[in-house]
Amino acid sequence: MALEHVTTKPPPVLASARVLEYAVIDDSVGYSGKSFVFVGDRELGRVPRLAVCQALDSQEVLLLYCNADWGVVASAGYDSATRAKARAERTYPGVSRCWVDAGVSREEAAAAVSKQDGSTLSCSFCGRKPEQVRNLIVQGDSRICNICVAKFTRALAAEREGQ
Repeated sequence: MALEHVTTKPPPVLASARVLEYAVIDDSVGYSGKSFVFVGDRELGRVPRLAVCQALDSQEVLLLYCNADWGVVASAGYDSATRAKARAERTYPGVSRCWVDAGVSREEAAAAVSKQDGSTLSCSFCGRKPEQVRNLIVQGDSRICNICVAKFTRALAAEREGQ
């Protein structure tokens, strides 16, 4: 096992999700021969990196199958990190001893996403960032997200009903 592979750390965010833990798959980790993960019509084979990540806007946990440069090849969603890691252990026997805590806070992850997309924009009303909303409408120096639009639409409708 080469030392460079042991110290190789992923970026704080993969697939727009905060990296919670990661594992470098070396020769000491087995492979069941079945990943049950498909890319197109082909089953994904052995990968050199795994990451357990959490979506920034929900509690969903992702098990990411990555190449040597932490490029995401495939992913699967789970309701907990424990379940994601159990799935990884069935596919990669012995990986449980390889997991490393990434130590990435939610704030660090959000900052990394903003830096990745070059965005420092946020909703002028609630402060949500583009990665936290479905739409961010920009007009001049003003910005409003779909959540605030819905909120204001309901408020206007309630006001009309009261007249």
